[in-house]
Amino acid sequence: MTEWAGVVIGVDGADAGRVLKIQLECKNVNSSFDNAELGWLTALTVDLSQIQLTSVPAELGRLTALTVVDLSGNQLTGVPAELGRLTALQTLILSTNLLTSVPAELGGLTALQTLNLYGNRLESVPAELGNLAALRELVLGGNHLTGVPPELGRLAALTRLDLRFNPIVGALPSEIESLQRLNGGVYIGGCYIEGVMTTPSTREHGHATVDNHPVTKMNQFTMATRSCAPNS
Repeated sequence: MTEWAGVVIGVDGADAGRVLKIQLECKNVNSSFDNAELGWLTALTVDLSQIQLTSVPAELGRLTALTVVDLSGNQLTGVPAELGRLTALQTLILSTNLLTSVPAELGGLTALQTLNLYGNRLESVPAELGNLAALRELVLGGNHLTGVPPELGRLAALTRLDLRFNPIVGALPSEIESLQRLNGGVYIGGCYIEGVMTTPSTREHGHATVDNHPVTKMNQFTMATRSCAPNS
């Protein structure tokens, strides 16, 4: 494997000559990559975290071999709908940006296992995220969400749902009770959540967390104890 300036290229076997990784984090690059011609790359991982990006080129959606995209710690206010074409993508990290919305096309990421949207300015998430059949971890904490779509109850593979530090008021959708594999926990600290939540995992495993404290009887709790101003 050959590596220089954040670019990793394979040298053996089927990977010979292939760009395996682009890693530019913490390089203090102030660029939007608006005119970058990225579509020709055959890549597996792209790490463009913490480089002050203000936009992402739609051409990134042409890297169909991508399995990991990390765009965290930038200044993104949106991401292109073309990212929904990355059908091999397993991990998408968009945390700590300035996102006010995410495209519904992300619901087409059929191989996605981890979606991290922590620390943005989202007021809602698209119902199409409920189509992510392989999704195991969904991180929505630190946003401006007042609720979540009931379609998230279709995420049968989900093992972790992070809703901390959102201004969620009232009960979570009853459809979330159908999630059988939430053995990684439901994290809801810092929200005004009231009502019943009795998913099989919380009943049997007790892996729900409220304000960093475990809750073992979710069918009996009422949350109305603290404000939940999200991270801006």
